[in-house]
Amino acid sequence: KQWYQRRVAITAGIEYKEMLMPGGMKILLDKINKQKQKSGSDFDLLFYLGEVWVELRCQILPTLQLIFSPIKHTQTSLERITLSVFRDEVVLKTDIVIVLKELARRDGDMYLKEVPKSVIQMLLILG
Repeated sequence: KQWYQRRVAITAGIEYKEMLMPGGMKILLDKINKQKQKSGSDFDLLFYLGEVWVELRCQILPTLQLIFSPIKHTQTSLERITLSVFRDEVVLKTDIVIVLKELARRDGDMYLKEVPKSVIQMLLILG
């Protein structure tokens, strides 16, 4: 029975990462890009990225954990998979590095005051 439960958890994890996550992350990236296009400012990217991060951590991830809770051995890996796919498919496909460098060049050490706390948290967690 334990072998079967582990096998189900492994299969669910693989399908979650390869089938479910890319589509969901594309929706989040599209949301950020639409908002950025509306505003026309690269610096607003940080605000929108912070909003999506809060949505992911406070709404999406808990919902996914609830849905997959009947499958044992998935809670820790589910969060890890979700965060790594978010980093790879959303954060790294934005211009966040360029925006942060530009803020640092423009404002020196004071640039962190313009970075939303949610983005700082995101960067620390995804590190």
